[in-house]
Amino acid sequence: MKTQGVVMKNKIMSTLILTLISTGVTFADSNTEKIMYTNDLHANTGIISTIQDNKNTLWIDGGDLLHGTDLALMTQGEAVVDLANNAGLDILVPGNHDFDYGWKRLKELETKFDGDIVASNVYYSGTKDRVFKPYVEETVNGKKILIIGLTTEEINTRIYKPMVEGITVTNPIEEYNKVISGLDLESYYKVILVTHVGDKVISKGNFKGADVILDGHDHIYKYKGEYINNGFNGESYTLINVENMRISAQKFTTKSVKTALEIISKHNKSIPKQPKDTKIMKLKERKNLDKIAEELNIDWRILYQLNKAKGLSQKYQFVGESIKIPN
Repeated sequence: MKTQGVVMKNKIMSTLILTLISTGVTFADSNTEKIMYTNDLHANTGIISTIQDNKNTLWIDGGDLLHGTDLALMTQGEAVVDLANNAGLDILVPGNHDFDYGWKRLKELETKFDGDIVASNVYYSGTKDRVFKPYVEETVNGKKILIIGLTTEEINTRIYKPMVEGITVTNPIEEYNKVISGLDLESYYKVILVTHVGDKVISKGNFKGADVILDGHDHIYKYKGEYINNGFNGESYTLINVENMRISAQKFTTKSVKTALEIISKHNKSIPKQPKDTKIMKLKERKNLDKIAEELNIDWRILYQLNKAKGLSQKYQFVGESIKIPN
């Protein structure tokens, strides 16, 4: 059940010989308690569609989930949210690319998302008000676990300015210490820090009190001590046994869940086919994209993404420094 501040969920994980689907992600250990962690999937619908909702497993994603494929782009992340809901995603700590459609669009997607978006260091500019929840609490088989979310400051500088106008991302190290200063960490069985900041930032910080750091952003595959990063685009996922904090890397299977394929098909049908009549327009500097978009009666975010991704879209074709735009 969602609440305004802290989320409490009962995850009873006894006798866990659970197969999400015979061809999907499998949790093979019995009588254990597990958390599943993914990061930097970049809207890989092939990976997400292999997972089916497991009510007894806590799934956390470390960001860059909503952007990266044609389907994600043309639905501005909604298709990915639908797939994530179908797969049972509980917590998303947004990465920089999750802001690629604009922070207001991310807030819209939050209302469609069955889980919780958690990021303690994203504020409405000029205020002390956070855009997302700073942390959530989960009760796993009677044990209270604290999950804190942090995202990268690069959102302030690397994302097209109109997308993030009105919000500010603060220093993640400072923000972590601010959050824990108001909490009694001893009251939690475990503290899990989920970040989308990268190994270099983590190595510079003092994250005292965190039992595990689940990271993303820099696309490295790394398991070292309490630090976990699954790499890029579904290279692996992580299982954590909450009882003994045993950590293991797992590989995704290849076959998709039927309901996920139905979701993909539904959204694919909603994407317009490329018109036969097109014209070439030279892409200008980013600051002029909104003006171009207005002239063409097209969402400027799509123009920006195509310029950035160099033509991932099915609807438009990138040609050198120009792009084919429907008349």
